[in-house]
Amino acid sequence: MGFEWRVVPIERWPGDQTEERRHHPFRKRTSHGWMGSGVNWSSTLDTLERELVMLDAENVVLQMAVTDRDIRKDGWIRANASPSHPGVILTFDSKYGPLSYPCDTFTDWQANVRGIALALEALRKVDRYGVTRRGEQYTGWAKLPPAGGSTTTMPAGVAARILVEAEGLDGDPDDVLEHVDAYRLTYRAAAKRTHPDGGGSTRDFQAVQEARRVLEAHHGTNGSAP
Repeated sequence: MGFEWRVVPIERWPGDQTEERRHHPFRKRTSHGWMGSGVNWSSTLDTLERELVMLDAENVVLQMAVTDRDIRKDGWIRANASPSHPGVILTFDSKYGPLSYPCDTFTDWQANVRGIALALEALRKVDRYGVTRRGEQYTGWAKLPPAGGSTTTMPAGVAARILVEAEGLDGDPDDVLEHVDAYRLTYRAAAKRTHPDGGGSTRDFQAVQEARRVLEAHHGTNGSAP
């Protein structure tokens, strides 16, 4: 993948889940033509990457029905992970603002990701053929700001993990989420370690600052010094 994304557990499914999921209609090319019944994951990733690049996507997160134990340190799910249901939610910041796309139509989580990728492709074609010119078709998918006023698509759990990883110690994301003092200590260490003036990278420091903004809202301490 040319873009960075990570998997996190679903915090809350928006609305009611699909009661009768169906098998996906997608086909995979085989030596005998388009006869395979599995999802072409490589093609799915290519399509998704193209659409996210066109949207100037950042902070890409795939929410899945897994636990923290099912997620590797690099942010992707373990090979033996078994989601409790196939629904997925793709969230990201874009040139049109924060966007969120849930899909649990199909019985296979990879098929639901492919469904989102193809939906993004279809939405872009609305502009391509001159139906709209300012991205109005995306506004219906804009994620409402959570309690606390933050408009980011980054879930609080992801923000906590970013700070713990940036800190470079054996911290616990749950402590960062549950205790404001733990959050503040972790943030200070993470900011110091990633600051460009101290040898860190601008990208890592910006991620830490974004995580701080989310967790300030999460703890209800917006505007106070961490």
